[in-house]
Amino acid sequence: MGNLENSSGQKPPYSLEEQEKERTERFVESGRDSESPNTFIIHVEGPDDYTFYDKWRMYSKLESAHRKLAIKIKKINDDKSVKASGPGNCQKIRDAAEKYKDDVRRIYISDRDLMTESEVERYSHLDSLFFTDFPAVESYGFSDEILCGLNKDKYGGNLDLLDSCYEFLRFYLRFLYFHRCKLNQQKNPESMNKAAWRLHQKLSDYIDANPDNLSIDLFIDFVGLPVSGEMREILELMDGDNVDPRVYAYGHDIAAAVRQIVAKREGELILRYARQKVEYIEQYIRDAYIEKRMYEHDSLFQALRKRIEDLYNLTAK
Repeated sequence: MGNLENSSGQKPPYSLEEQEKERTERFVESGRDSESPNTFIIHVEGPDDYTFYDKWRMYSKLESAHRKLAIKIKKINDDKSVKASGPGNCQKIRDAAEKYKDDVRRIYISDRDLMTESEVERYSHLDSLFFTDFPAVESYGFSDEILCGLNKDKYGGNLDLLDSCYEFLRFYLRFLYFHRCKLNQQKNPESMNKAAWRLHQKLSDYIDANPDNLSIDLFIDFVGLPVSGEMREILELMDGDNVDPRVYAYGHDIAAAVRQIVAKREGELILRYARQKVEYIEQYIRDAYIEKRMYEHDSLFQALRKRIEDLYNLTAK
């Protein structure tokens, strides 16, 4: 039991053991009546995910559309009953979905990150486990509309390059995505984040040298990075493909790239507008995506809504 003394003679904080938790949950469930709230819990990876999905909860108005429906968002680290089989909260999310796969009121959302479709498919037997449509929650808000909104809301519309950089960033982010994948596949991979950050730093110098001629080919030549024929073919095909650019927009790369675009230009505006750190830009992108209700068109949020409503109707008393 959680109230036994430890080796130092002190009593640790009391906590229910797993069997006690299960018995308590069954007791609470048996006591539900027609007026009890019908509660669903969505488990997410971290603090930023919590804020993002909780904002979606409020804007979706799902709860107000169903009289007894209650939705709670929880960070997976708060669940001490699950021990991850690998590093990171993403693995803990997947392990928890496996452990509680028979509990229909639990929903788990994992970032897709660099996973392939076949890797995601390995979890297809878990109805309660959802993956982001794109690498991470920050990926959802990568759009020309939101970049222009960032310029208007944070810089008074004075950073023209933010209004015209979207097309270049589509290529840049896809190039960086495949660069990350290549590093990830190496036997002794270099730190992907360090490699990406070096490219972000060079991006600022490149834009200073070519402010009116943003080109992924010129950028690659500028940084002197060797590019395989396969990579060049992928980039060349982008002009004609219909793939959503967010598929290859690795979450944290978006704000980092935008930061390099504005870094040397916001100095002249500093007396009128605050500097936008990477984390502020990420927060703006996440918030704008929800506030503009762009989620209504993306598969994850459509599937979440459908699952919650279907299970609500099946479990309502």
